[in-house]
Amino acid sequence: MEVNLLTTLVAGLVAGGLAGYFILRNLLLKHYTPKSELEQLRLAMAQRLTREQVEERYVSRELYGSLQAGLREKEKELFDVKNIIAERQPDTGVEPPTDRPGQNE
Repeated sequence: MEVNLLTTLVAGLVAGGLAGYFILRNLLLKHYTPKSELEQLRLAMAQRLTREQVEERYVSRELYGSLQAGLREKEKELFDVKNIIAERQPDTGVEPPTDRPGQNE
């Protein structure tokens, strides 16, 4: 009786050990990344720009658009002022500008 109980206990431990080994092995292989691929991923992540670097080094599209619109507006105001000056001083020979900013774009 004791021998039967002891062999059953040993067989159960061996079966449980093998089952645990294969389950762990399967889980580890599923989530395993080879070293070469891991190094490539690390290198790619190191070369990527962070959000802070992009914000620090590059002008955003919104800022560029607003500056461009402001510049066009100031150019039109300058054109209008030049026209007013040229109209008020006709005897000096200064001709008013002919091309309005923003028309050629």
